[in-house]
Amino acid sequence: MNEVIKRLLLAIIVPPIILIGCAPQFMVSVPKDVPSGVRGNIEGNILSVNLDTMQLAIQLQNYNAKPGQKPLVMWLEIGNTAGSLTLDPSKVKLKTSGNDVLEPFALLGPSESWQSPRAIARGCGPRRYSFGFAISKVDITLEDLQNLNPSKGFRSPQAGPVFISENRCFMFWFDTDRSPALPFTISIGGVTKNAMPVSIPEMQFEQGKIRKFVSVP
Repeated sequence: MNEVIKRLLLAIIVPPIILIGCAPQFMVSVPKDVPSGVRGNIEGNILSVNLDTMQLAIQLQNYNAKPGQKPLVMWLEIGNTAGSLTLDPSKVKLKTSGNDVLEPFALLGPSESWQSPRAIARGCGPRRYSFGFAISKVDITLEDLQNLNPSKGFRSPQAGPVFISENRCFMFWFDTDRSPALPFTISIGGVTKNAMPVSIPEMQFEQGKIRKFVSVP
């Protein structure tokens, strides 16, 4: 278990990289397209989907991952237009290239979403303020992960549905090869609005390239 958690930590926290006035390129999973039958858009490696009852955005955070590296981290933001909206995190599934369907083994959220100008990955919950560029600026430690520290927003994916009253984000970890060269399919079930199930189409990701302009000390 400790080895899994160490890999988990390395998946979202890397040493700061000092890059001034340049746009480094990253290999990463990008949305294949906007699912048929819904409104949405793709910006970089973020897929946004607008339903009549809610909005959501997804980002797979596997920047420059090498084959065999684990786990895969997914950032999810859900916006509630009105009414009672709930999400059962255990119903969020990842389908791998081998057609394995995985449940998340770790979860952070619900919390507030943010974007650091010194990071490329979208943030959720605790934020680390530091100089230099890094893939992620989420402020968690190995101990936080080992203990699923509730003060940092961790919870078990099996803890049951959570109520979402406004824009909230989550981070999910899946125990699978996170190489962006592999295709991934995300399905989000377990969402209800005013006690009625919300149908969300599957979302497919494939290998792509993005650039991030960096101008920081």
